[in-house]
Amino acid sequence: MTTCLAQPNLSLLAEREPQRFRLQYLVEHFEGPILGQTLNVDSDLVIGRDAEADLRVQGRLISRRHLLVRAVDSGLELQDISVHGTLVDGVPLQLARRRVGRECNLLVGCVRVWLRRVLPGE
Repeated sequence: MTTCLAQPNLSLLAEREPQRFRLQYLVEHFEGPILGQTLNVDSDLVIGRDAEADLRVQGRLISRRHLLVRAVDSGLELQDISVHGTLVDGVPLQLARRRVGRECNLLVGCVRVWLRRVLPGE
C-alpha cells in the first residue's frame, strides 16, 4: 500500500471565502451506468470514495478524498489531494491546484467525470 508521507504546501493562491455555487456533473464508469445531476455546493465539493465525500465514486486508484472543487471567479479551481493524481482535460494534476474555466473533463482513477459550473441566471 502506498502512503503519502507529507503533503506539499498548496497555498500558492490566496485563500478565499468559500462560495456557494451550482455544479452539473456527469459520471461515467467504464463498466457501469452514466450518472448525472446538478448539485448546490455550499463551499468545497469533495470527490472520492469516502462515505462522507460529496460526490462518491468507486474504483481502482481512487482515494477516499481525491479531489476538491471550489468556485473561483466565473470558473472552477481543482485541488488534487490524492496519492494517484487526476487527469484534467488530459493533463496530469497531482498534489497541486489548477484553475479551469466553467467546465472540464476529469479522469479520477478509472472513472470519467465531466464538471460544469452553472452561473446565476442559467
